[in-house]
Amino acid sequence: MMMMMMMMMMMMMMMMMMMMMMMISDILSYKLRTCIMYLIDRIHSFL
Repeated sequence: MMMMMMMMMMMMMMMMMMMMMMMISDILSYKLRTCIMYLIDRIHSFL
């Protein structure tokens, strides 16, 4: 019984970690995209 509980807890933790990583990567990619867009805009304005 205890082993089952431990396994379940581990699985839950893994799932949470995966979700967090996905969310963080999403946010990071969004920020990067906005930064690149801004930079391109600046370069165009200079040209």
